Amino acid sequence: MEKNSVTINCLAFQISLARKKIQKFYEEHLEPLELNTSYVYVMEVIKDYGPSTLTSIAEHLQLERTTVSNLLRRMEREVLLKGCMEMKGGH
Repeated sequence: MEKNSVTINCLAFQISLARKKIQKFYEEHLEPLELNTSYVYVMEVIKDYGPSTLTSIAEHLQLERTTVSNLLRRMEREVLLKGCMEMKGGH
C-alpha cells in the first residue's frame, strides 16, 4: 500500500479538495464585487424566503446564531443589507 493512498483514495478527502477549489473559484469571481460566499449564502436565503429571522437564516445555512449575527452586522456595515438586524425582531 502506498504511503499516501489513504488520502488519495479517501472520498471525504477528495470532496474536501473539490470544495476548496470551488470556494477559491467563487471567491476570485466575487472579489471584484466586494462580496464573499458567506454574503451570497445569506442573500440567497433572504431571496428565497423573504425577510428572515436570525434563527431562520442560521438554520437554513446550518450555522450558529452568533456566526450569522456577526455576518449580518458586517453586511449591514458594508451596506449590503439594510436593517437586517431589525427583520422580524432580529431573533
